[in-house]
Amino acid sequence: MEHMIPAWMLMPFAVQLLIIAVLPLTKWGEWWESNLHKFYVSLLLGVPVGLWLCLNGMSHELEHQMIYDYVPFILLLMALFVTTGGICIRGDLKATPTTSTLIMALGWVLASFMGTTGAAMLLVRLLLQTISQRQYKAHTVMFFIAIVANCGGLLTPLGDPPLFLLFQKGAPFGWFMNMLPEWGTTGALLLGIYWLVDTYYYKKEPWH
Repeated sequence: MEHMIPAWMLMPFAVQLLIIAVLPLTKWGEWWESNLHKFYVSLLLGVPVGLWLCLNGMSHELEHQMIYDYVPFILLLMALFVTTGGICIRGDLKATPTTSTLIMALGWVLASFMGTTGAAMLLVRLLLQTISQRQYKAHTVMFFIAIVANCGGLLTPLGDPPLFLLFQKGAPFGWFMNMLPEWGTTGALLLGIYWLVDTYYYKKEPWH
């Protein structure tokens, strides 16, 4: 028997997304930096939903989602994080807009084959080491997150955990390559915009 979940049950999830997006920008931002506090908020919003599902005869569905969707999702993230987190790439690179753009472009391509998490973990330390010479660099980190950690992993189920869930639900492995035009357009636009923005800030550096 298929159970219908009322729309208002989405509210805790919406609140959690709102907290993630807004709280770091408020005076509570430092409090939110603690992973323990994130855990408390997740429990506060998640446990009542789980109890409601169990009390309304949906414990089997909850169990199925936890075992067959959530656990593989977390295992994939953990594998990518642990594997690439142990690799440290170093290099004496000049912190020019072209250098930073090339690092991001490499991460953008790799993200589809080793995951956005894996590609970000692999290259973020190299990028941070490279731009450490720069005074204006906050925008570089923001673009790196957008290009590598968000937009890169679109071409395979390995690229992004939500795509991995679609693969588990029956989407063919090669189907995601159909998004090549969208992947290419988005990445090219972001990389081009970043290069222009970073060139502007590069010319403002004290040594320039």
